Amino acid sequence: MSRKSQRVVLKSHAREIISKVFDFMKKEASKNYAEKITDARWRTAQAVGVSESTVTRILRERKEYTSTMKVKSFRIAGRTIVHTDESYIHTNHVQKKSWAEECSKTAIKQNLTKGVRIIIIHAGSAEGFVPNALLTYSRAEIKSGDYHDNMNTENYLKLLQEKLIPNLPNHAVVVMDNAAYHNTSSGKIPTSNSNKLDMQTWLNAKNIHFEPSYKKPELYDLILKNKKNFRKYKVDELLKEHGFTVLRLPI
Repeated sequence: MSRKSQRVVLKSHAREIISKVFDFMKKEASKNYAEKITDARWRTAQAVGVSESTVTRILRERKEYTSTMKVKSFRIAGRTIVHTDESYIHTNHVQKKSWAEECSKTAIKQNLTKGVRIIIIHAGSAEGFVPNALLTYSRAEIKSGDYHDNMNTENYLKLLQEKLIPNLPNHAVVVMDNAAYHNTSSGKIPTSNSNKLDMQTWLNAKNIHFEPSYKKPELYDLILKNKKNFRKYKVDELLKEHGFTVLRLPI
């Protein structure tokens, strides 16, 4: 068996240790303002003696397990789990191969172009699709009105307000992936490139104490330690206003 095809099998205790080492490395990287998550993964792999891909797999499985347990707890509580997603199909889409008699004129012919891309957005649960929540539009309709643009946060929020929210079961849990327009923040959080005044303003607004003598690195360290507690998404806020909960897939 080639070395590339071999996969490291680790016991649960070893996997837990690797996860904790990664959390430590990530925290240390943040203190040094090196925020690339790949740096923490590489350092974790070097520290525990496994490949970087093994670290990545363990972290992904940890997120998947956490999400699965959250869904299970919501089900036990009697909450309806609604999944929503987007996909597409081309108008000239056909199978590349099919069964047909030799020299048959009934064989499927492929067009030279894929045709127009049709975007499909829907939501459903164990009980079936959410009524009236289907949205389809094509890129050829960009200038024709509502939702006929490439999907963005503004249009997705409009979709939620007009199609999904009015038809969701009470207290439903909405499961979605991490598409960019799902994750638009409702408030801007300063970065390491922000000026000192912006950092101070943000910390004051969140009632986070800092000394007047603090320099940018010290202010930003406080922001890094606290930003998770204040990160909010527009999609989450809108659904929360109507009594719904958002759960994101670990992608």
